Amino acid sequence: MICEKSDTLDLEMTMKYSCHLKEKTAVRDLKARCKQKCAAEEDYSCAVFDLQQVIYLPASNHSALFYKRRFSNYNLTVYNIGNKDCHCYLWNEAVSKRGSSEVGTVLYNFLLNEDAKGKTTVDLFSDGCPGQNKNTIIAGMLLYAVQQCKSITSIQLNFFEAYHGQSEGDSAHSAISYAIKKAGDINVPSQLVPIIRMARRSQPYIVNRLNTEDFLDFKQLSQTMRLLNSKTDDLGKAIQWAEMRVFRVDKYFDDKIFFKTSHLQQDYHSITLRLRGSVSDLVVAPLNNSAPRLKKEKYLDLVSMCKGPLPVVSDPHDAKFYLDLPHEEE
Repeated sequence: MICEKSDTLDLEMTMKYSCHLKEKTAVRDLKARCKQKCAAEEDYSCAVFDLQQVIYLPASNHSALFYKRRFSNYNLTVYNIGNKDCHCYLWNEAVSKRGSSEVGTVLYNFLLNEDAKGKTTVDLFSDGCPGQNKNTIIAGMLLYAVQQCKSITSIQLNFFEAYHGQSEGDSAHSAISYAIKKAGDINVPSQLVPIIRMARRSQPYIVNRLNTEDFLDFKQLSQTMRLLNSKTDDLGKAIQWAEMRVFRVDKYFDDKIFFKTSHLQQDYHSITLRLRGSVSDLVVAPLNNSAPRLKKEKYLDLVSMCKGPLPVVSDPHDAKFYLDLPHEEE
């Protein structure tokens, strides 16, 4: 009996792994076809996006840094596969957090820029992180974006198979990390801009610094759309957002989100929103009423680096940046 259970388990694991590899191959083949399509069709756009690992400042070899909390900086890269432009959207923890609304805001801005160029169809690729990319917030943003666009009529977001991401953005992250490491001491976020821009000299990265007021509340938009209240799709099957591998929205179906649970399937499933009125009439509110406040402990650590006989941050202007950061009081 034990042997039979073990054999059954081994067979199930083998089948799951085989399916996993097929999904990996399918999405990579899809991206390869999209890359070819970029070269053939001027009105088509394709990009991969990914959030780089947190960049901590100050960056220095000073021994005091190993015992202190440092300042978090975020860089979300959107790499255009067609023309190889890499847009780096840069902000920090005193500007906003790094959740789905922040990711959605960056993608929304990118889509509006592509729309202004006259693109009609856009394919996006990313990893399937449910906390940032694969969720109702991003799905709602895509549906809203396609309704706001004048030229774009269709947007599709394709998720790489887990542990098998294949993103041109990885090369950008590697180049940026190397440039930061070679730059020496870096005290404040403004110093990152030229370093990131020139991390690729042949075609410099395009750096966009975001402010607190730039971010939009796509989480609230998703709630207004009642996406979380949608428990079944149009065929009556239970919706499993974590199992989805493709989101697709169409300008001519303003109450539907199309999806696939496998890159191997041909047809899309759909979710019809139960929303009064039109998506295009909705208004997205600002995400932040004010700049986030740092935790008291982190603020004190940052301030301590600016003081003493041998401060990590010795320049008075750089020190003032940290001293003036909004933070929790006593």
